[in-house]
Amino acid sequence: MKNFKRIISITLIALMTLGIMSIGMFAQTVTVNEPDHDGASITITLPTNPAPTEPTTYTIYRIFDATVSEGGGSISYTRRSGKTAVPAGFAVDAQGNVTYTGTGGNDLTPEDIAAIKAYITEDPAIPYTWTGTANEGDLTLVLQGLKYGYYYITTTSGSVVTVNSTKPNAEVIDKNTISIIEKSPGTEYDPNSLAAIAAVGSSQPFVIPVTKGNGATKLTVVDTLTNMTFNNDVQVYLNASATPIAGTNYTVTGAAGDTTFTVNFDTNYVQSLAVGDVLNIKYTATVTSAALSIDPATNQATLTTDNNNSYDSQKNDIYNATITVNKRYNAILLQPVVAGFILQNTTDGDPNENKYYKLNTTGTSPVLEWVANISDATELMITTANGCTVAFTGLGVGTYKLIENTVPAGYKKAADEDIIISGDITQLNLNQTADITNVPGTTLPATGGIGTTIFYIVGSILVVGAGIVLITKKRMSAK
Repeated sequence: MKNFKRIISITLIALMTLGIMSIGMFAQTVTVNEPDHDGASITITLPTNPAPTEPTTYTIYRIFDATVSEGGGSISYTRRSGKTAVPAGFAVDAQGNVTYTGTGGNDLTPEDIAAIKAYITEDPAIPYTWTGTANEGDLTLVLQGLKYGYYYITTTSGSVVTVNSTKPNAEVIDKNTISIIEKSPGTEYDPNSLAAIAAVGSSQPFVIPVTKGNGATKLTVVDTLTNMTFNNDVQVYLNASATPIAGTNYTVTGAAGDTTFTVNFDTNYVQSLAVGDVLNIKYTATVTSAALSIDPATNQATLTTDNNNSYDSQKNDIYNATITVNKRYNAILLQPVVAGFILQNTTDGDPNENKYYKLNTTGTSPVLEWVANISDATELMITTANGCTVAFTGLGVGTYKLIENTVPAGYKKAADEDIIISGDITQLNLNQTADITNVPGTTLPATGGIGTTIFYIVGSILVVGAGIVLITKKRMSAK
């Protein structure tokens, strides 16, 4: 009996929404006024950091009747009228007095709470004493005009309950904790890196950590992509484990090529997790736009929990870079017929090192390819018709060499230009510009070429011939 009097299990769960309660908000007071009530009350401190996104309904049941001694020094419990048994973990004597016999000591065990929950619905069922919704913005919910008793309190936003006694007043705290969702590009979560640069057609990895809140039973994640498509390769890792959890613990709705997908975790699996456990959802998406140097592809995930409370992750931005080539001429009168540029990947150690840019646009979305043969590369042609400007788009991080492959007639070939695209998310880095100037004239072949060799041979013959003529003339003059 002594232990029974001391049992106060404040394990009420309520998930919370974005927002902070402002100062000056008031308590919601409800007058229940049970027939022949004892003036008892229950005060529930509502969650505020943050509050639920959906209205939360509280329901209270009086499991046992109670009698409080004069002065409130002690309390005794009796079985409710109509009930012939008590929940597992409790005992009842011939006079109907109830005592706690469970193993929880001063606190109910999860098994005790489960037994009480089942006891409410067992025939004859115990009707609720009061049910209602907490007002948005309130800090407390006060229920007045109750009978003395041992009460079970539930909420629509959680799975665990509070069991408490009115002697004459009970105070309970809604100890629900939010299940947190976060997100970042990359294979490991980094809250300081919410943007990335990825080439068009490449697969960009993402990780979505979901931290289980106290009492959560429902965890559903919906991911929405723009200018990207899902690769249907979800793997989920618990905490820091390098081994993915079994696929039977969740279901994925969505196919490769979709722009949205859902990960729904099994309720029993969620309940088996400890509070604070982190489910790391990892997947990749294909970048489908080559025009992301200013307006990025966006990506955000939404977590839906008990009572349909929903919370958004951080928004992730995926960019790709552009190299714009501006052609310049230092002789206004000599306008080119055409000039062409290609781009070479010179990133040290990259699988595509020394290969050439090719933008494949034959499919539903462009794909950046790197080809070994320069003849297969995409050559962007510059003319006065296009303003002497072209752009290589959809690029990822790397080192590139801009090469003038088609030299305009009447001009010398422009020098190659090296361009570095770093991982910095700045407009200067994402939108690189190369101003290429041609000068009039013809460039001789490089040293060692056949043209230069012939030039040297002919020149040498002429020098030698001139020497011979000079010597011959001098000899003839001497005679």
